[in-house]
Amino acid sequence: MGFGFFTAIIPAPAGLDSTGRVFFHFSNSRVWKTTNGGLTWTRIASAIAPTSPGLPVTRRFRSSPYNLGVSPTDLNRIAVGAGGGFLDITTDGGATWTDLDLITLVPGYQGFVTNVTWQDNQNLWITSVAQATGAKRVIKASIGTPSSPWSTATFAVMQSGLPDLPVTRVYFDPRDASRNTIYAATHVGIYRSLNNGQNWIPYGTGLPNVRVNDIYMPPDGGFMRIATYGRGIFELPQLEFAGAFLTDDGRSCDHDGVIDNGETGHLVLRLANQGANNVERIQVTVTSSNPAVTFPFGNSFQFPPVHKFGTSTGTIAVAVDGAAAVDATEFTISVAAPEFGLPSGVSFVSTQRVNYDEKPASSATESVEGSSLGGWTVTGDPTTTPNINAFQQRELSATSHVFWGPDNNGQTDGIKADLPDEQSLVSPALHVGADPFTISFQHRFSFEAGGWDGGVIELSADNGATWTDIGTTAYNGSTNAVTSAPIGINRRAFVNRMTGWPTFANVNLNLGTAFANKDVKVRFRTGSDESTGAPGWDIDNISFGGITNTPFTSLVANACVAP
Repeated sequence: MGFGFFTAIIPAPAGLDSTGRVFFHFSNSRVWKTTNGGLTWTRIASAIAPTSPGLPVTRRFRSSPYNLGVSPTDLNRIAVGAGGGFLDITTDGGATWTDLDLITLVPGYQGFVTNVTWQDNQNLWITSVAQATGAKRVIKASIGTPSSPWSTATFAVMQSGLPDLPVTRVYFDPRDASRNTIYAATHVGIYRSLNNGQNWIPYGTGLPNVRVNDIYMPPDGGFMRIATYGRGIFELPQLEFAGAFLTDDGRSCDHDGVIDNGETGHLVLRLANQGANNVERIQVTVTSSNPAVTFPFGNSFQFPPVHKFGTSTGTIAVAVDGAAAVDATEFTISVAAPEFGLPSGVSFVSTQRVNYDEKPASSATESVEGSSLGGWTVTGDPTTTPNINAFQQRELSATSHVFWGPDNNGQTDGIKADLPDEQSLVSPALHVGADPFTISFQHRFSFEAGGWDGGVIELSADNGATWTDIGTTAYNGSTNAVTSAPIGINRRAFVNRMTGWPTFANVNLNLGTAFANKDVKVRFRTGSDESTGAPGWDIDNISFGGITNTPFTSLVANACVAP
């Protein structure tokens, strides 16, 4: 099939893939798609036997890591740049293709396709790295309606103001919903158009006249990062969202840091500037998704300047009135600054919980939403943060936390040698009554492939002196016959990467009455050999049935009333 000197992995547009596991790839004669993060691939185009309808056997896709584009609104619309100045387009996910000869269709275009980018379902942008003086290097292909065949496309040259030099790619600013703001990576830096490519001007300060090979901006447009040829990586000074938290003050009845019903407080925002230029004039506007969470003095304010390579903090008053039980809200934080030079600013979203108290020793379910490990204890081999980790509580969002068990191995850090490793999370004592003892939880796991590492669940009825396995029914496999992982060889366990990862799955265990009228502890334990790591084990909402005590912290609605 033939491959270039790269691995072209093109993610699906962010708005079209909630799983984060859809990717495209191409070789010199075929196009591939995965929907499970690369575990398996499906061929959606082939220019060698058996050929796909519309693709001639002579067609070869041109070697450029971003020469495949997917529509931002339709995963079935895919375009690939090919050798000899050809462009191949499908609108049905690869079932059929349209083969276009751009050199014939666009007088002055000389081929050397290097990037194909969809603006929408009717417009495609194609760039070229042709060297010849006067070459057409940025063209826009358009069809009359989204359902029109691409064989009817018209073409416009869109390079007014660009230097007469190769253009590596174009990139649409994700902050501009109108899709009028476009960046071009050229052999002498970055250019920008604010009018849909009608005119281009140099963009950014502090960048030498250097060949730019790639552009990246996150979906929120928080920064621009470029890769150059021979001069390293540059980042444009843009503001990044560095965090937010709520705190009560003023009209508060308990001053516990949580804004409860009838209380006031502040949303504290932190912005960071990773660039070399100051951002001086910043206007921040905040909205709340929850009508019970309001802004008593207005929802817009002037944020303090954020100096180069620095951070700044700003606050806005917040009130809660009418919250329903334990509640939460999504704050949408819009940041505008003249330095952005955009018709709209940058937006961030922060989810925060309101109207709650932590009530210790009140539940038979560990929700992992308390501010600490509660009655759980962590044991294991010595750790050397950040490389060798213990079991810990981790935040998925402000309202969602999990216990994380590491797959520690292959982490040479100059302190701890590459050795087998084990880590454990041990519950407080659970008093089992006369009813069957049950355990249920949600989890996801990804351990080193091949059964070298894994996770197990064990119980002790003698305060941890001895431990027994919960049984084999929940596990998906076994460790292999030669692993050095401390959980043992040929041991039934959670191993490899679970089916459906990274989606959480439910586990339900019924241990019967063998532990009736006993105090037991449960531990989640990971064991790893001395090489190669993996994401590990996330565990959430651990519920115990048949116990008579309530050792875990729960979240309850705040009960006090403001004076």
